[in-house]
Amino acid sequence: MQSYQNTLAAPRTSDKYVVLNTEELLNPLLDDGWHIHQLRETHKRNEQEQRFAAHTVTLRNDGLDAFPDPKGTGIMPEVVIMNGHEGLMSLKILAGWFRFVCSNGMIVGTSVNNTRVVHKNVTQEDVQREVIRIVEDFPRTAERIGDWSDLQLSPDMIHQFGRQAAEVRWGKDDDKINDYACDVTGIVRRADDFGNDLWTVFNRSQEQLLRGFASSKGKRSVRAINSMAKQSQVNIDLWNLADELYSTCRN
Repeated sequence: MQSYQNTLAAPRTSDKYVVLNTEELLNPLLDDGWHIHQLRETHKRNEQEQRFAAHTVTLRNDGLDAFPDPKGTGIMPEVVIMNGHEGLMSLKILAGWFRFVCSNGMIVGTSVNNTRVVHKNVTQEDVQREVIRIVEDFPRTAERIGDWSDLQLSPDMIHQFGRQAAEVRWGKDDDKINDYACDVTGIVRRADDFGNDLWTVFNRSQEQLLRGFASSKGKRSVRAINSMAKQSQVNIDLWNLADELYSTCRN
């Protein structure tokens, strides 16, 4: 049995802990044409503990038309569910986007659409309703992406965004921020990634932070992020950073 199919909680959890079975949460989406595209689990050395391990399930629906990417490549919606039954994490339901041009999966930030559910005082049906709500809200999120593509950033704004994006990954480590901030927004890997609009700058930054890059200053190369939790948090924080910049510029 894989951890996403488990219906039991780890023995260390309290009597108030509510098991929210991931497999059951997926059923409304599977019935509506979605399928499991990717399943990742945290590896445990102890086989008994593996049943309760943290896991991330990414779903796609091949029957849906791609939403237009301002760059013309198309983006597909994804539903991302993060869960575990060790009593150490909340369940998270996130809206995601897969961008064809760079195979990046971005997760929409809290300013737009995701849900965090504590394993207490909640039912399976409550969470399933949240899953459906997130799916129904994809068009609004796609509209936000279009708004970002219409916002042109000045060189100073791009530089500041690069520093703030570097903080998303490295915190207040000034040495790393000074070394890598320009690379975060400045490295262009393909023709579609040229441009100074917020959507393009966001995509360049996201790819550098998640996949890593070779520093232009001759510093040690930055490695990719492999942790499921870290990938998710960087994605969300970077989206929120871009959305805050958009709101500031439009107010």
